[in-house]
Amino acid sequence: MTDNAIPLDETVRLLNTHLQRIVNSQPSCRIDRIAEMAERLFGVEMCLAVISGRVESQRSPRHLEALQELSSSAFIASSTEPFVFDTTKRSDGSDGIPSHVGDLEVRFAAGCPLYTPGGRIAGHLCLLDDKPREFSDSAKRMLSDFAGLVSDELVAAGQVFVDELTGIANRRGFLQVANHLLPLCDRNALHADVLFFDLDDFKLFNDSFGHQAGDDALKAFAKVLIKSFRNSDVVARLGGDEFAVMMVGHQILADRALARMQELAAIANETIAAELRWSVGRVSYDVSIHDGIAGVLAVADKRMYQQKAKNQ
Repeated sequence: MTDNAIPLDETVRLLNTHLQRIVNSQPSCRIDRIAEMAERLFGVEMCLAVISGRVESQRSPRHLEALQELSSSAFIASSTEPFVFDTTKRSDGSDGIPSHVGDLEVRFAAGCPLYTPGGRIAGHLCLLDDKPREFSDSAKRMLSDFAGLVSDELVAAGQVFVDELTGIANRRGFLQVANHLLPLCDRNALHADVLFFDLDDFKLFNDSFGHQAGDDALKAFAKVLIKSFRNSDVVARLGGDEFAVMMVGHQILADRALARMQELAAIANETIAAELRWSVGRVSYDVSIHDGIAGVLAVADKRMYQQKAKNQ
């Protein structure tokens, strides 16, 4: 099995981006209103915010049916750039745009990525019509503007779970995801690792170089974590100079990520006031031993301090 074939990886990613908050929250209504405005402005049959995990809408049953069908499009889910399709030119349907969405025969489709607070793609704002049409550069820019409005709603919905300084999940966000993820791992016999990081001699940054240097170090370390671990891994700043990562999959994946961290930290050290060094405690979740995420973090914290004592 490859790294990208981990069972429930998509579920992990959805939890990590906290998009379950979008489904039944007030921002969902605002997203629907933005889509409705775009629909009228572009003069298309449908405009849908296809957000991972969001298969509910306050709009018509017709829109809801279309949203649910479009959410299963592998092409849209994997698109990282804006796209425009005249589907009358399809040869064998391999472009991945459904020929019919609900009762709509799709002959034109355009879409633009939507982004989470952490800068990851959360879905797409899609235009659908039953007539082929031209789509000018100005129309593409306008669609991008509307997608930006929807992304802003995702940001607003996610702020409560995001660390303001680093842009990654905060403690509340980490616990929110972990409380959903650990039971999934238990039920599906999936291996899960939790890694608890604490920067060594972090006080040096603030005392010797000022608080801005300390903030720069925290942001640099967050970037090292993000680049070292996978998109489906839950990366968070718990507070101060403490960080945590939860990952699902074979434990060798954590070994590889920790090795990448050393390489990336060497590069990051060239841009900050002092050297990034850290201690880490690592725990493999075992439902028979650990009392939920609190129990896992307690053990990981203890192991982190044991390593810190050895480092000094």
